[in-house]
Amino acid sequence: MAEKIYETVKAKIILNQWFPENQNNITFSEFFNHYDYYYAKGRIHSERSINPAIKKWILPFFGELTLSEIDTKAVDSFQSYLISKGLSAISVNKYLVILKAMSSWNMCPDSVLSMVRKVKPLKNVNKRLRYLSKEECLTLINVCAEHLKSIVITALLTEMRKS
Repeated sequence: MAEKIYETVKAKIILNQWFPENQNNITFSEFFNHYDYYYAKGRIHSERSINPAIKKWILPFFGELTLSEIDTKAVDSFQSYLISKGLSAISVNKYLVILKAMSSWNMCPDSVLSMVRKVKPLKNVNKRLRYLSKEECLTLINVCAEHLKSIVITALLTEMRKS
């Protein structure tokens, strides 16, 4: 009988038709185990990319919280926690995207999804600005077609940027 119940629940989860009654009372760790086993495997290369990120940063922070305890304040605190650990704004935003993707799975209550979506990614993300060296500038000019040389020289002298 237990095996039949297990197979029924497993099938409902796979078809996104299972919503436990105590859905808000399960911990984030339990939620992650279901997410990883029933959803991520086969759809996402979780062992290579997302799974280590979740296990390193997201699970330690949210693991013991119940899903009903995850709100905008908790996610804001998570962002602050990552910044305090020295992560760049780009990395913090990537973890927020992962958290939003996880909370959009059907097993996660809509209340959690709406709270997580309210948190905005960090702005003023520092992008690396690279300048060409003098040698690189000369090489670029020398390999340009004749009709492009004046355009490239103007771009270099005025410090034009792609944007």
